[in-house]
Amino acid sequence: MEKGNAIGRWLKTYEELNVEEKKALILPCTATVEDYKTFAVDYNKKGELCRIVGHEFSDERKKQLDSRGSEPTIIDIFKVASGKVGKRQLRIFTKEDRRDIKSVIGRPNAR
Repeated sequence: MEKGNAIGRWLKTYEELNVEEKKALILPCTATVEDYKTFAVDYNKKGELCRIVGHEFSDERKKQLDSRGSEPTIIDIFKVASGKVGKRQLRIFTKEDRRDIKSVIGRPNAR
């Protein structure tokens, strides 16, 4: 890809990135290159590299993140304790779980 006509965003795999793009790659501190299937490469109108970031997660990382979605968080627990139960909390906790949470950390007047 020539810099003169490369305007906009390009999606590339890690193998397709050139040396300059690999050096400019920015990932969150907890992420690795293997966590991503594609990377978003942004060029300005002058054809200069602006930034490159992870774009689409790899299949393995997607599975890992999906499995975490069904685990309760501290926010879920406090929502149940305060009586603000949503669809997510209903899916994660049984009726008995919600009752136990309220009895341990809930407000006395919470329903």
